[in-house]
Amino acid sequence: MQKTHPQYADFEAVNVQIENSVATIRLIGLDRIIQLNDSGSPAEIHFDLGRALSRLREDHSVRVVVITGIEDGKPWHLPAPPFSESVIEDFRKEDAVADDSEGVTLPDYLWKPFHGVRILHNALAEIEKPVIAKSEWRC
Repeated sequence: MQKTHPQYADFEAVNVQIENSVATIRLIGLDRIIQLNDSGSPAEIHFDLGRALSRLREDHSVRVVVITGIEDGKPWHLPAPPFSESVIEDFRKEDAVADDSEGVTLPDYLWKPFHGVRILHNALAEIEKPVIAKSEWRC
């Protein structure tokens, strides 16, 4: 596998290669996600993918973007957030006592993915280049 392009080396959750005007974004594997989470630096796939697409939008040497997984033959997915009955029960209690003037404060692990998804959707909507999803699996 080629190394990440130097302009995109700051992303932990994606690997970006550029060759012949084609940018290939590879999503990291589950083993790497677990390793990052265990080290206290959770994989921010939506943030990194959105930021990479935004940066590629401005890169005039790139004409096409391909998004794919790593080449290990495994389907790509994120592990579920750390839900537990106590967290859900605490949320229900806060929701029950909150009046209309104050909102319910959700834990960061619930808000961060939504913010990252918004960044990713905006980047996909704004990019003026073909974006192709390449899958090793049957769709």
